[in-house]
Amino acid sequence: MRLTVLVAGAASGQEAVGAGEKTLQEVRCGDTITRSTRLTRDLECPGTPVPARRVASAGVVRDLGGYTVRRTGEDTFGTEGIAVEADSTVRNGTIRGFGLGYVLDGGSHVTLSRLTFIDNTVAA
Repeated sequence: MRLTVLVAGAASGQEAVGAGEKTLQEVRCGDTITRSTRLTRDLECPGTPVPARRVASAGVVRDLGGYTVRRTGEDTFGTEGIAVEADSTVRNGTIRGFGLGYVLDGGSHVTLSRLTFIDNTVAA
């Protein structure tokens, strides 16, 4: 397994879908991402037993677009920001306020790039 980490110091929103596509879709906390996407606003997630976002397909680029995926709620125990199950990339944003900011659930080549982890019990 190879993990590359480059770290820089509303319960729904919209995100652009696919490479070069202009289509926007409604996104919610707990969604599973199976194709490359870019967030177009902050995503605020109340306490939930599932990750705020899950990346489940190889080759997916999860671009946070400079926005924040934030846990809203007092108890962070057992919460996960972004979980990755396949070879993919998560980049360009902030993961804030989770028990685990980032979880690797599978894959042999995962890249984290230009991410900031704030107020997570464990960043990655």
